[in-house]
Amino acid sequence: MPRAPFLGEVKLFWCEYCNVPLLSSKCSKCGREGVGNGIIKVPITPPGDVRPAFECDLKLIRSIVNRDYGSRVGDRVVPGDKIVLLNRAPDIDRMDEVIIDGKVIGMIRYDLKRQNWEFLPKISGARRLYMYGARKWIKIDKGAADAILNGLNLLIPGIVDLDQNIKREDNVIIVNERSEVIATGRSKISARELKYLEKGLAVKVREASPPVNERINPGGQTWHDVLEANSEFLEKEEQKSISLIRKVVRKYKKDVTVAFSGGKDSLATLLLAMKALDTSFKILYVDTGIEFPETVKYSEKIFDLLGVKRNVLRKHVSENVFWNLTEKFGPPGRDFRFCCKTNKLGPIAQLISSHFKNGCITLIGVRRYESERRARDASIWENPWVPNQIAFSPIRNWTALHVWLYIFREGLPYNPLYEFGFTRLGCWLCPAMRLGDISIIRASHKDLWEKWETFLVNWADKHDLNSDWLKYGLWRWKNPPESLLRSLSISDISKLKSKSSKRTPLSCTVIIGPEGCNRDIFSANGIISPGNIDLRILSVYLTPLGHVYLSNKLNVIRLLAKDGSLTCYIYEDGSFKVISRKQMTMDVFAKKVRSFVKQLLLTILRAKNCTKCGICSSKCPEKAITIFNGKFMINSNLCKHCGLCIQNCPVNLLQDNLLVSFVQ
Repeated sequence: MPRAPFLGEVKLFWCEYCNVPLLSSKCSKCGREGVGNGIIKVPITPPGDVRPAFECDLKLIRSIVNRDYGSRVGDRVVPGDKIVLLNRAPDIDRMDEVIIDGKVIGMIRYDLKRQNWEFLPKISGARRLYMYGARKWIKIDKGAADAILNGLNLLIPGIVDLDQNIKREDNVIIVNERSEVIATGRSKISARELKYLEKGLAVKVREASPPVNERINPGGQTWHDVLEANSEFLEKEEQKSISLIRKVVRKYKKDVTVAFSGGKDSLATLLLAMKALDTSFKILYVDTGIEFPETVKYSEKIFDLLGVKRNVLRKHVSENVFWNLTEKFGPPGRDFRFCCKTNKLGPIAQLISSHFKNGCITLIGVRRYESERRARDASIWENPWVPNQIAFSPIRNWTALHVWLYIFREGLPYNPLYEFGFTRLGCWLCPAMRLGDISIIRASHKDLWEKWETFLVNWADKHDLNSDWLKYGLWRWKNPPESLLRSLSISDISKLKSKSSKRTPLSCTVIIGPEGCNRDIFSANGIISPGNIDLRILSVYLTPLGHVYLSNKLNVIRLLAKDGSLTCYIYEDGSFKVISRKQMTMDVFAKKVRSFVKQLLLTILRAKNCTKCGICSSKCPEKAITIFNGKFMINSNLCKHCGLCIQNCPVNLLQDNLLVSFVQ
């Protein structure tokens, strides 16, 4: 199991008197303050990004418990008149701790191997399950009970009795001879097998604790009670964030924008901006072309409701952009996320370049508790893919529960997708999704997912990828992590690698030596495979490398390198020749050629795979690059050959698709 990352101080308290969660150790509802005075600190697993359990979450938990432990048991363990929280816990796939009455009663987990949800009870949850007549129990003798409480697993000889419904790998409840719950674990035998076995491992114990009486608090709480209990804390946090926004805006003296995506974090950020700045800002909104339909509809609804429609700068990306990209590159991966740059960051960069000549500061709803990478980021940063933007997150130190309580307090509608069970919103086929999330999409947006699955099946057939690649969602990586493959007991990865590793590489062999009998002039001859180069298109993209001359009559490009030391001739069959124009040693020439050829191949790769995303245009300090009506153009009179457009092109993600060898 992955380690639990520390992304910030884990703060979740509970008022036992009011039976509600707290974001600080003070309950504004009853006035109690300080741990030990009716206030407890809930021992949740880091990072501690706690959120409310919506009705869809409650139904899922109850259905799983009812399925595994007996009809109606789930309805009693997870009642409808109490506040229930979920806390994201580290695991191979999706797993959440379930918190009721200030206790973690268990985890709801998506099992990758079985492709199904399961409920893993903690001791508190196991006691509640057993109290309400749950199945899947095992009764043990005193010797076995003592051994388990000393950290050992349960062996077969220690079993006195057990539920006859138990199967291998079931999550079970272990009770002593007095029917007191002392442990939980995973069964390694079935009840039927026990009849034939006399020794061996029976249960791998997950958690053990001496027997105590389980305290179950009375119900009747609502989210209104939670808001009242956290009212003072929320007010302080709001004022702190508003003050930070005003301070940052005064410091940078730039036009202010707010990034809006349709999710809860961007909604909270937008509300804070409105309170801090009134409406003296613009809203950056990009429809990536692969958004959930509900997100697009909700975004327009909230703009209208808040009266900020005139503030919105929109950019709509055709869905064809993504589908054309995947036909070229294959599925996007967590380690190969080209779509983020082409469908989101590029369009944002274009919006900023078009409307803010001096750049802008953008308020973004990014939180440290979301990921280790975001926890390392500062509150103010610059994204290399979005030039002329200073980004600032006023909710960086908020947990998901902070955000949700703030939205509840403001009484605004939130994206309805959260009611489906989604914990994060974005493109509906994002590789950052877990299989647990995908199972929700399959159920809630069948047509969308069938479209994506059809593509994946065709891609797998075309590239000879085995069934595990699709079954376990391994398309979400270019190189699937070893920890995931181990957990799935997959050792042969020869038919699991996709994307550029399965695409025909751009290969080139270059021979370097004297030019004929002239020992003072050196040349390099090479041929690129596959060839068939469109010289007319390539000539436009070559401008950053130097001065370009295209001869339609001779079907050749002559390229004079930007420092004037090399001349390169490129032919449509993929062959090329580089000649030295200045006196230099063979070693110096070889070094220059190696660097030049790499830039040449990257440029050819760029010309073949350009998505017209606009990132290069926003990066160009001379504004020499324009994209108009889907056409890429470089003004050779403005271009200073700095190469920034090549360095920052998303196509560089395909660099490992270049195979170059030099012979000297």
